[in-house]
Amino acid sequence: MTERLKPLTSGSGPHIVILILVGLWILWYPPGQSAHEEESITGDSVFYFAYLQSVFEDGDILFADDYQELNPEISPQLLGRLPTGYTGNMFAPGSAILWTPFYLGGKVFAVVSGAPDRAAELAVLISSVRLGSRIYAALALLLIFLVLRRFFDAHIALMGTLAAFFCTPLYYYALFDTINSHAVGACTVAFFFWLCLRTGPERSTRAWMLVGAVAGLVALCRWQNAVVLLWLAVEQIPRLYAAVRERAGAGRMLARYGLSAAFLLVVFSPQLILWTVIYGPLKTPISYGANYVLWTRPEIVNVLFSSRHGLFSWHPMLYLAFVGLLLMLRRHCKAGIGALLVFAAMLYLNSVTGDWWAGDSYGMRRFVSLSAVFALGIAKIASFLWDAFRKWPAIVPAGLLVFFAWWNVDLAGKFLGGEIPHDRSPAMESVTTSLVESWQGRHGYPFAWPGNLLNSMQTDWAPFPDADWIASTYLFYLQGNLGGELLASYPSFQAGFSEPQRGMERVYRILSQTGTVFVSRIERESRTYMAIDADVIAERLQEDQIPVIDVVINGRRITPLVGVQEQTIRWRPTSMRHYHWRYGVNKIELTLWVGDRDQSRNYRREGFSPEGDMTLLPNDGHFFLKVYGIRFLQGRFVEDKTGAFSVAPASRGRGSQGDAPGGGDD
Repeated sequence: MTERLKPLTSGSGPHIVILILVGLWILWYPPGQSAHEEESITGDSVFYFAYLQSVFEDGDILFADDYQELNPEISPQLLGRLPTGYTGNMFAPGSAILWTPFYLGGKVFAVVSGAPDRAAELAVLISSVRLGSRIYAALALLLIFLVLRRFFDAHIALMGTLAAFFCTPLYYYALFDTINSHAVGACTVAFFFWLCLRTGPERSTRAWMLVGAVAGLVALCRWQNAVVLLWLAVEQIPRLYAAVRERAGAGRMLARYGLSAAFLLVVFSPQLILWTVIYGPLKTPISYGANYVLWTRPEIVNVLFSSRHGLFSWHPMLYLAFVGLLLMLRRHCKAGIGALLVFAAMLYLNSVTGDWWAGDSYGMRRFVSLSAVFALGIAKIASFLWDAFRKWPAIVPAGLLVFFAWWNVDLAGKFLGGEIPHDRSPAMESVTTSLVESWQGRHGYPFAWPGNLLNSMQTDWAPFPDADWIASTYLFYLQGNLGGELLASYPSFQAGFSEPQRGMERVYRILSQTGTVFVSRIERESRTYMAIDADVIAERLQEDQIPVIDVVINGRRITPLVGVQEQTIRWRPTSMRHYHWRYGVNKIELTLWVGDRDQSRNYRREGFSPEGDMTLLPNDGHFFLKVYGIRFLQGRFVEDKTGAFSVAPASRGRGSQGDAPGGGDD
């Protein structure tokens, strides 16, 4: 891992001064007016901060009252008690532990300054913790620089460090959404990498104990961050193999590994204890469906390229960083392999969570902890460009740094100002700058490649401007049940991708549209109804003709949707049994046909089989289906003589989450 590593020479002095100034700017940066910056907290911040509140205010780990105090509008579902009698908290406690000095300092300041009431005291405590996160973010920059100095000259290391801050989501989570684990995670991971490089592969027993303890701290802040151990694996496996083959010191090495693992478990033990007390022995939040992990269905393309917080599409510098990690394989092979394995493992873990887009997120926030890894790739790209343009070596890499920093800061401003949806699929244009709009119109969004190509292939070779909507593959996230609505802003139900089928003798497909829905829970006790609101745009549609939409769920044809008026299907329902659905990703296919009014209604009762019916109009290119919305309801379907419908509530209780996995698989 240490091949051709550079020493940390005195030539780094001026560069460290620059980083200290940037760190002071991070601490000084004034709070703004966004929800994340006010002296109140929402979202995930509530759960992280609740550890401090519960321990230091109540002396327990009963979080329900803390959740309600911090966010009075919190969902009652999150306040429910588990079989153990505790309220769940699926977030790691490491950040709260590292914030403790700042929280206690805030308590002292509130007493000394004479905070008049609880609200004023809480504002002081929140401000103190925010300051703590900013300090950890500033420290992360210094540690990232020291990591890069082991591989690159000081000026390249400085560029990589600044880019890892200003061109990535770390910028947002270091300045704005600070009561979160991301800035702290970036600091602890950078510390782990620095310590590994500082102690070297032949580290002493004491160094191994320290490395294990820091690895435990890394995992204690965010469990997923334990993937950094792959870096150590790449470093040590060749050495262990050589020791076993030569019978020289393998036992001592294994003993040190075991001692390091013991220190890791000791530091990580607060999390193990909390899981045992809150969730029960040998159980974790995943045991109760938290995040709805789908281990065999990774959404890697979406995580990287989606307009919905895609890692590369929102932060193009990270696209280049990945290329840089590949380039590291040539000169720093072990480090490059280790960094790529860490990135690949984190990518997989984040792609199998039910909300792969990370909810209300600025970019792909769950990768912020890997800022040191991305800095390695960025620095390698900068080094490559520095050597390629020898006449003006600094201009190109510095120009890229400035451009993508401006991009990121501008995007963060849009996000804070509400110009970009926080938890929905935005238009790809909203996450780009005007400089790429002309290119995007002709060739597609450059930093969605090859994701846009893959999406184009999946949707019958849609043009790139349409295929850039990678996130359209998740038209709606049905959290907790099958109630919800698909909105018209999702393009795969707004415009058809596929070309009409021609050359058939009797039956022609007018237009077929597809989309997918994520189902986190399957209701077994009652029917589910999908209702659709759509228009059939037609140049010629006779009065006695009516549109019909064939509906296929996961390859199973179900009751079709039949229009009640010419050219219109207004929230017409079709019933589905639970076995039509899969736990997780479900594919919906809608195919438009137009037929005789009476015959079309018979399809509903007798089963839809257009292949054998001559009343369907052939496709002459004059029909188009535009879907405005899809709703999912549960209960008992009731239709009156006028054609109106309603759904009565289900008569039985909801199924357990434990019934969900695999319940609807074909």
